[in-house]
Amino acid sequence: MPKKYDILGIGSPILDAVIEVSDCELTRILKDTEVGGMVAVTGEEQEAIINSTASPVSYSIGGSANNTVSAIARLGLKAALLGKIGADKNGEFFAEKSKEISLITDMLKVDSDKKSTACCLCLISPNGERTMRTHLGAAQNISTSDINFDELKNYRHIHFEAYVLFNKDYAAKIAEFAKENNITMSLDLSSFEVVRALSAFLPEFLREYIDIVFANEDETKEIGDIEDIKKACEITILMKGKEGAHIFYDYGNGEHVQKAHKEKRIVDKIGAGDHFAGGFLYGYLMGLSPEEASETGTLLATHCIENKGAHMPCNVWEEILTKVKK
Repeated sequence: MPKKYDILGIGSPILDAVIEVSDCELTRILKDTEVGGMVAVTGEEQEAIINSTASPVSYSIGGSANNTVSAIARLGLKAALLGKIGADKNGEFFAEKSKEISLITDMLKVDSDKKSTACCLCLISPNGERTMRTHLGAAQNISTSDINFDELKNYRHIHFEAYVLFNKDYAAKIAEFAKENNITMSLDLSSFEVVRALSAFLPEFLREYIDIVFANEDETKEIGDIEDIKKACEITILMKGKEGAHIFYDYGNGEHVQKAHKEKRIVDKIGAGDHFAGGFLYGYLMGLSPEEASETGTLLATHCIENKGAHMPCNVWEEILTKVKK
C-alpha cells in the first residue's frame, strides 16, 4: 500500500534568533570557547548574550531537521516534523509559520510542563560563519509517549538530526519501528560537538538504522575513519563547503564529486547544510540518481547562502522551483 506522506523530520522545533556581529564582538562574547558549532546554554545565558549587544535580532523558525523538511515541503512533497513546542507565543509563531510553508503540523506536540519553545541564538560573523548557543526548553521534553506509531507508519522516509540522539530511547524506538516497517532513514550529524558527545552510541546507530548520512569534515573526524561510515550506510555525503560535496553511494562502491555553485553573494550560512540535505532527499524520494539529487541539494544550499537566515522568501523559492521542475 502506498504511503500517505513523504518524509518526517525528527528534531527540535527551534526559533532562530539571528544577530550579525563583528569578529571583535564575537571574541568578547565567546571568551575562550571555539567559534562555530553549537553549545547548549540556559535561557538566562542566552538572554544575557542578546542584551550584551546592540545589534538587532531577527527571528524565524528553525532547527536542523525542520529546515530540511521545510525545504522539501516547499518543493511540493508531503513533509512534517515530530517535535515539541511550548504553550507560548513562540510556539504559536512556530506552528503558524510552518503552516504557511505547507509543512504538516499534526505531529507537533505542545508541552504540558509550561516549558518555553526552544530558541537558537545564531551569531553571524562577517564571513557568514555561524556560532550557535541553544536553549532547548520544551523540545527536550519529547519522549516515547509522544510517538503516534499508527501515524509514523504512513511515512516513506524519516530524517533525524543528531541532537535527538541524546534522547537515546526515544530515537531508538522510532528507528526500530521504521526499520520493521521498511521506512528508509537519514541522519544529519549536526555538529562536531554532538558527534564527540555521542561517540559511544553513534557508530552502532549508523550501522543498524541509517541509509543516508550527511556530515562535514569536522564531524567525520570525530567519528574516526570515513571508510567505516561508507561501509555502514548506503549513501554517505561529505559536505565540504565551498569545495562542494563528495557523494559515496552503494556502500562506498560508487563516488560522485559535486562541485559547489558560485554564489552571487554570501549573506550567511545558516541552514545551508540543512537545505543541501533537503534538496538531496527530495531527489532521493523522487527516484533521482545520487548525482542528480546532489545537484538539487547544491542548488538549494547556494540560494540559502545568498539569503538571510534559513528560510528564503517566496520569490527565491519560485526561482528554485522553476529550475528543479525542468
